[in-house]
Amino acid sequence: MIDELRRELRIPSRYRGFLQESDPVDVETVTPAERVRLFPAARLAAEQPGGQAGWQNDWVVIARSTVHSDLYFLDISKLDAEGDCPVFRVTTGAASYRPEACASSFEQFIRGLAKSMEAAA
Repeated sequence: MIDELRRELRIPSRYRGFLQESDPVDVETVTPAERVRLFPAARLAAEQPGGQAGWQNDWVVIARSTVHSDLYFLDISKLDAEGDCPVFRVTTGAASYRPEACASSFEQFIRGLAKSMEAAA
């Protein structure tokens, strides 16, 4: 399945490694300001809003806010030498997408969620 996602969505190596080692089958992080549901590999392709006006082919949705319905995505056009890329957030339902940077890499995104969860505990 991961190889199929690599071909279909061009997911970068760091994110592929995450899915292979820790596929988030039913994971929702709870932070003081947000709840983020990470998509499992089996649902990743179905969660892509491709074809919508303004949506870029280089954006791969990896999670959704269950509070605000915002989408979190990897911008694979900004792939780094380590096979990672930045994570952005966009509000759904808006007339146009205005990405907001969340983390400089997927690794930093996960670390940020973990720190926020610790603060919420």
